[in-house]
Amino acid sequence: MNNNNFIGPFKNIAPLYIEYKRSLGFNSESEYNELKRLDKYFYNKGITEVILTKDMVEEYGMLRENESPRTQAKRLSILKQFAIYLQKMGYPNIYVHHIMPSKSDSKFKPYIYSEHDLNIIFNYLDKHQYDTNSIFNCVLPILIRILYGTGLRRGEAINLNNTDVDLDKKIITIYNGKENVTRIVPISESLSESCKTYKSKFLCNENYFLCDLKGNKINSHITEYFQKILKKLNILRPDNTPPRLHDFRFTFAVNALEKMDKNGQDLYTTLPILCKYLGHKNIEATEYYLLLAKDYFINITDKKEKYYSDFKFLKDDDNE
Repeated sequence: MNNNNFIGPFKNIAPLYIEYKRSLGFNSESEYNELKRLDKYFYNKGITEVILTKDMVEEYGMLRENESPRTQAKRLSILKQFAIYLQKMGYPNIYVHHIMPSKSDSKFKPYIYSEHDLNIIFNYLDKHQYDTNSIFNCVLPILIRILYGTGLRRGEAINLNNTDVDLDKKIITIYNGKENVTRIVPISESLSESCKTYKSKFLCNENYFLCDLKGNKINSHITEYFQKILKKLNILRPDNTPPRLHDFRFTFAVNALEKMDKNGQDLYTTLPILCKYLGHKNIEATEYYLLLAKDYFINITDKKEKYYSDFKFLKDDDNE
């Protein structure tokens, strides 16, 4: 990296931060460009030392003319991650913000399946598994286990080929997922065994892992079928609509964050790992799950140092 691109107070530390992010597998282009702007901005203000005061952060983080709240949110997320890094590197006078950008009018809120919900769902699915009244009775139980156990997007699971699922090595490979991100997802012993049972009893196609009796890829009607089951089981949102298959991804992520927290892990350190696992291109999307963790697991917010971003994105931008 050419350090000459940084001319201000962060000219020595910013490249180290970018290299750190790249070592975690991120391309860090957005962080690189934003930190160049940050560095130049405070260079023009006459700042020569590595500091980030509350006044500096609030001035730089304010909503700009013709800027959308979502763009501001991304900018604030990068600024916050950089500030936490500076603190951990031992720099004094670093302020970690909790600025809230302009609020969205979006009413979207993911549904987090409770342990009680999951017990009811799996008991029902297992009771009707391999019922030939519907092909979905054969496929849905394993699909739900994959979504809940791995956090895959619904579309990623439906598009799996047999060669993508290695049950001996206990890994699933997602090729060219959303934003062309390819990743390897480990699976548990129990999920591997469930997949083996599914393959031995039903799988009849050499291509798609989830298919109908003719070997065709499962279509989107499986979502409607699942939501009919949820209505029957009275598992509903506050507005009496059934949750989505995609909400298993949110449930996986929030549960993972809660487990990390209970194990005493540093959420700032583990968040990039979860970002890569979920196939997010940038960490801002993963921070949204940390915001959900704040809502559902209050103990995370009781930490002396808060790791979540105090803003809400305009919409669920991670779907399918």
